[in-house]
Amino acid sequence: MTGRVYGLPSPGGHAYDRATMRLHRGHLLGLMICASLLTALMGGSAASAATLPTTQECAAPGATPPSPSFSQWPQVVLIAFENKDPNYVLPGGAHDAQGVLGNPKAKYFTQLAADCGQVVNYHAIGYPSLPNYIAQTAGMIPPYIASKGGGLGRDCRWTPGQKSNKCHVTYADSPGLFHQLGATGWLSTQASMTVNCEHGDDANGLYVQRHNPATYFDDLNGVSAGGAPTSLACPGGNLGMTSYTAEDVPFPNPFVTHSTFTWVTPDLCDDGHSKLASCFSTNLVANADHFLQGFLPQLIATPEYQQGRMAIFLWWDSDVHAPKNGAGGGPNIVPLIVLSKNTPKGSMVTGGVAGNCTPASDCTGATPNHYSLLRTIEDMTEPSPVPYLGHAGDIGQVDLRKAFNLCNTGVVDGC
Repeated sequence: MTGRVYGLPSPGGHAYDRATMRLHRGHLLGLMICASLLTALMGGSAASAATLPTTQECAAPGATPPSPSFSQWPQVVLIAFENKDPNYVLPGGAHDAQGVLGNPKAKYFTQLAADCGQVVNYHAIGYPSLPNYIAQTAGMIPPYIASKGGGLGRDCRWTPGQKSNKCHVTYADSPGLFHQLGATGWLSTQASMTVNCEHGDDANGLYVQRHNPATYFDDLNGVSAGGAPTSLACPGGNLGMTSYTAEDVPFPNPFVTHSTFTWVTPDLCDDGHSKLASCFSTNLVANADHFLQGFLPQLIATPEYQQGRMAIFLWWDSDVHAPKNGAGGGPNIVPLIVLSKNTPKGSMVTGGVAGNCTPASDCTGATPNHYSLLRTIEDMTEPSPVPYLGHAGDIGQVDLRKAFNLCNTGVVDGC
């Protein structure tokens, strides 16, 4: 399968594919270095839908993996996907075409959930996209973003300097996870973003700002109201935000040298959001699964992952049942898949059921949500005592580390 084709005319009137687009973004050297790795990892120019990657993603069946021995996790990666339900087969046997696990179009996602770990009955925070991206990184949602009306929040854009635009997160609202981790502690990697820290949506139709949470925090973007520090301001290079083209060449791997926490947003095709002419197929679930088959094995093959020093969360922002025309939305339950070499095969947390974890854990019966995952990431990446952000610090908030054997020695509360 060749790369997606963009409608950018060449001098000869031909269209450039994704690899050629990458050359015109200055990545020729990376393409040359990484071409052989891609072939070895994927057996060709792109992942085959019929042959799934077979790299052992988590602990071998029947093995008892060691618990982490470090104070903080060296690498935590979140890969963001869009608008899907957890399960393909519904109670009663009906099929949900936008359900992930068990979907014949999502065989790789299904394999990963079975081979590693998953959270059942995991809840998003709101609708549409942006409220969830902000909640996941701020622990709260500013009122303007949270409340558009009719049960919906807002998908909105913001550029630093727009004083009347309320679509942003002030330092008083929340310092945010990125600020907590410091200038060299995090990386936000956005597919098809053509300039660093891009505010607004790109003309290529594949990058949208609302899927890039770092661009909404005042102090990360040079806004110093309230005395917030500006050392992480963008532009200036400190954000380390880059564009990539994952299907055609291996992703340049900055994780091992740059950041403790890495946020990865595929583009609107690969995150399962949109049906565009340049997408792999017309099936949203298949597009995301195809992307992951090409992208994830590159992370799993790194020494950091294989040596148990990297954990990966596959995250969805919300389900497909947003309120429409004043009608109430759905339960907003989404998949959450957890990967690490420390995680036993088949690990599971079932939200809302006390003690219902595999293996047995400290499940309290609370329902895990994006704030629970934020708390978990804070516990994994920051020294004790952790200054939890917003609702991540709520009494009874779920810490997911123990159920998936992710307990670091630096923060023992919850483990």
